[in-house]
Amino acid sequence: MGACFSKVFNGCPLRINSALTWVHPETRDQYLLVGAEEGVYTLNLHELHEDALEKLLPHRCAWLYCISDVLLSLSGKPPQLLAHHLPGLFQRRRRPDAPSPLSRLLPRCPTPRAACGAAWPPPAAPPPTSPRWTGTPCWSASGAACGWWIWGGTPTPPWPPQLTFDFPVETLVCLPDSVLAFGRHGVQGRSLGGNQVTQEVTDESRVFRVLGAHRDIVLESRPAGDPRAPASLYLLTGHQSSF
Repeated sequence: MGACFSKVFNGCPLRINSALTWVHPETRDQYLLVGAEEGVYTLNLHELHEDALEKLLPHRCAWLYCISDVLLSLSGKPPQLLAHHLPGLFQRRRRPDAPSPLSRLLPRCPTPRAACGAAWPPPAAPPPTSPRWTGTPCWSASGAACGWWIWGGTPTPPWPPQLTFDFPVETLVCLPDSVLAFGRHGVQGRSLGGNQVTQEVTDESRVFRVLGAHRDIVLESRPAGDPRAPASLYLLTGHQSSF
């Protein structure tokens, strides 16, 4: 089965910086969480007929990451690195008298890069797991074509494959046996074994942007001729060797 964009929300007015999906450990409902200039919002992907984003947190959010039901966010002005216990946060949304699920990890954090170096996770939380693919991409571009050299550790003969894309690459998502390269108008996957195209989705009438690739790949899309139009939100489904 080839990759395809599955629309989960149409006409989103938010200015989104980051997004991810999360499964509630009790209800098993899957949620889309988006961090935007307007706050953190959530969408129950099992109830798409409602077609409504619900505000979860009120502060500006520049970055999101989730592990072991704990949501890390870079939120506020100036930015602060915060940890939110998601089941407690959803409970508090329905019961305002419930204990606060918020922990402040750093008093101030000017950039997402600094946040990545914070002392975390909290007690009893396992360390983040690394993707199975650990190679380091190095790239060079000439015109619209990009060539990516892929290897893990120190390369030795035979030399690693060169993955070639005939469009400017904006985001790479590395899978165990292939690489997904996202450009302005879609995505192309190429095998690490021989540079063969494994999947491709292109729509010249739309402009796509990857919002997150933790657990699921989340994208937003706008008409190519109207960059200020409300965005549609998508999940990439059907791609091979997904996380």
